[in-house]
Amino acid sequence: MALYYNITKLNEQKGNDAIEIKNSVVEFVVLAETKLLKLEKAISKKKYDKVIKHVSKLNKFLVLFEIDECVEYAEGLLMWADNQGSKKSIEEVFKVYKVRIEKALKEMRKDFKIVLPIM
Repeated sequence: MALYYNITKLNEQKGNDAIEIKNSVVEFVVLAETKLLKLEKAISKKKYDKVIKHVSKLNKFLVLFEIDECVEYAEGLLMWADNQGSKKSIEEVFKVYKVRIEKALKEMRKDFKIVLPIM
């Protein structure tokens, strides 16, 4: 049983097709790793439009995989970008957001036996 994510919605959406489910999980793992790196750079450079873009893309998957606590942090990141806040005010929120997503990714890699090349 997964602790950091839930694939109930994905099962319904894909008709319990194991191959389609795994493909969606792999897509999320690859996308999330890339987007987290880009998001971290965008925050450090205060590129608010890029923050909104990356968080919005990740948020679709966070909702699908029911990683609910990250959805709340994503809202905080979006508000920060909308208000063009200071970098210092968002660093802790991003740190928790990133750690929680990484825990889900680690669990998904293990559960679905996903091996990706090192970038």
